[in-house]
Amino acid sequence: MAWAEKYERIRNRQPVERSLRIPLDQGAAEEAAEAARVALAAARAEATRRFAQTIDDGADLSAVVERSPAVREAMERLRAAEAEAEAATEAIVVRAMPSYAYEALLDAHPPDDAARERGEAYNAATFAPALLAACHVERNGSGEGPEEESMTVEQATELLRHSPAGDARLLFQLALAVNQQTLVRLTDLGKG
Repeated sequence: MAWAEKYERIRNRQPVERSLRIPLDQGAAEEAAEAARVALAAARAEATRRFAQTIDDGADLSAVVERSPAVREAMERLRAAEAEAEAATEAIVVRAMPSYAYEALLDAHPPDDAARERGEAYNAATFAPALLAACHVERNGSGEGPEEESMTVEQATELLRHSPAGDARLLFQLALAVNQQTLVRLTDLGKG
């Protein structure tokens, strides 16, 4: 392959995207999903106990258990409960920025003296919402439609400020991760 062709393929690759699902209601839907997980484990344990003594030596016990009507019914209840729990969430999708844009954003939010003493490369109070807003991707419909207007820095600031500390950290870390992730693979070319 000629360099020009290889260059175009590398330059035109899709940037990394990651998403985080934010629960809107921690209550009933997740409790139902957890109860369904417990019921599935109990159904598998019961089927294992029941079939372990009755199947032929050459039969695959786990396959017999998974085909059991009680286990299949419990799996269906779990799928339904997980779908309901998933419907009670909203996805935040972030996409990696080009390196020049990421570096410019870092430069626009230099660390204060205290942050610099801690070895930080940015002012987290201003960089976190700016990065989240810059990386956020909003799509129409099921997440595969055209992109729509995205999160503003003001909205990102409010979202991070009003979220539980762990959620705010996770959102910021997600935006950092897509921009700092290494996508190239190092290849050992042997001894030279």
